[in-house]
Order: sequence, then structure tokens, then C-alpha cells
Amino acid sequence: MGKTISHDLRLRLVRGIADGKSRRSVAAQFEVAPSTAVRLQARYAATGSIEPAQAGPPGRNR
Repeated sequence: MGKTISHDLRLRLVRGIADGKSRRSVAAQFEVAPSTAVRLQARYAATGSIEPAQAGPPGRNR
């Protein structure tokens, strides 16, 4: 499982893509996998949120 990226980095990735840069170039600039930028942009477009999705099985109390 990969590491969670910081809120600041998520924000910079989304802003870079919104400024017209490609997702791959933004990913290379911030040294993350291109799939990370693609997934983050898709999540932002669908929900308007850059927060990570909840991990673990749904409905369990912790």
C-alpha cells in the first residue's frame, strides 16, 4: 500500500492541472506517480474534494 500524500501536495497537484499543465507533467514536477495525479484529478472532478477516501471496510466501528 502506498503512502498518503499531504494535503498541501494534493492542492498543488490540482492547481497545477487547473492551470493547464498535463497530469503527467504535474506528476513529474512533484515526483509522484502519474496514476496519483490522474486519480486525484478524477476525485476532485467528481466530488470537489481533495481529501483522501476513507480506508478500510465500510461500516466498521474503530
